[in-house]
Amino acid sequence: MRALLFCTLYVVTARYVFNSPPLWGEDVPRVIFLWGVFLSAPLAMRFGLNIRANGIDSMLPPRVLRVLKTVLHLIVLALLAVIIWNALPIVKLALRGTMLSTGWSNAVLRLPILVGTALMFVAQL
Repeated sequence: MRALLFCTLYVVTARYVFNSPPLWGEDVPRVIFLWGVFLSAPLAMRFGLNIRANGIDSMLPPRVLRVLKTVLHLIVLALLAVIIWNALPIVKLALRGTMLSTGWSNAVLRLPILVGTALMFVAQL
């Protein structure tokens, strides 16, 4: 995420101090941010760093809690599968166009959703 910080600082400085913003000033920070978010989310899932409400855990018997956790894991897996399924045509459509400022494929902005969600699916398994 340091790349995002330095990139944003450069763009802001160029825009407001030198009155000469770079052409790529909108697209590159957005790409870095999206990839950072969607590659960090699977790590958070893998190491249990995601937000969780566990106030009910101590009130339930261990067997019921185990069943509840299993059901919740299955729901998350189903939701991730739906996101992957729906992200495929979006990425496919984005392959047709390019970003005006960088010339990169629009898929660079859509691919992190697919890659990150697939990695979250693996982490959830």
